[in-house]
Amino acid sequence: MSQYEDLSYEVKGNVGVVTLDRPDKLNAWTAAMERSIKQALAAAVQDDAVRVIVITGAGRGFCAGADMNMLQQIQPTNWEDRELAKATREESFDFSSGLGPDVSPHYGDRFGYLF
Repeated sequence: MSQYEDLSYEVKGNVGVVTLDRPDKLNAWTAAMERSIKQALAAAVQDDAVRVIVITGAGRGFCAGADMNMLQQIQPTNWEDRELAKATREESFDFSSGLGPDVSPHYGDRFGYLF
């Protein structure tokens, strides 16, 4: 079983390949996927062999956006308790590579690690 939920990560030569893996849902984004992608990207950044990271989707679509079933469960009274909010703050990883300037503050906390 993969150590990542809703995605797979492998290194092919010098390329880290992250594949969103919910093809039956067009790879709709979940809280589990958010936690896993952070973990996979952090592993790629720390791997000296990886020079490029490619993010792709399994099946016929890259990512349909947020999983609508998950969005249906959001209640206005517990906004900060929703799964995506928890996934954002549960774990922190070191994404610094020293290969260029740190641009993450310019993209906010949520997805700054992608850059």
